[in-house]
Amino acid sequence: GVAQPSPEQLIALLKDGVAAHGSAAGPMAGVVAQSLQHWRDEDLRAMVSYLHSLPPERSPGVKTAAVAQPVLTLGKDRYEQHCADCHGKRGEGRAGAYPPLAGNPSVVQRQVHNLVQVLRWGGFAPATRGNPRPHGMGPQPLNGEETAAVLTYIRRSWGNDAAPVSALD
Repeated sequence: GVAQPSPEQLIALLKDGVAAHGSAAGPMAGVVAQSLQHWRDEDLRAMVSYLHSLPPERSPGVKTAAVAQPVLTLGKDRYEQHCADCHGKRGEGRAGAYPPLAGNPSVVQRQVHNLVQVLRWGGFAPATRGNPRPHGMGPQPLNGEETAAVLTYIRRSWGNDAAPVSALD
């Protein structure tokens, strides 16, 4: 299953831009770099307390949408070509550098927009006091069908159990 981030992990993400399951990227990286890294710890704790008070997002039934084997085969092939060197053969990631994809709450969210954007445009964590030399990921040279297949493979592998991604997504 997918473990939800602890308050300490969320504080690290807001303060340093990185945590065990990922990093702030896109517009959120700018928010961390220009604002949140300068907040007092008690203010970050208050924000995390509020975020934890929100109801969790529930994913709709996953098993209703079958995935054709050729999609998973294409996804696995492109994953091994473009992703496995950093994120690991089993989605385990590399601590302090590349987030795990196995058991990662961001991977199995109902909305896939952020995942698609990271593959399309890359993802770069902010440089902060707590993360002075951030790692990043460049854009991946995948077409819509390949992007959907890779994300479907990731969302259905290593204990992840989320709906498939379509080329339309």
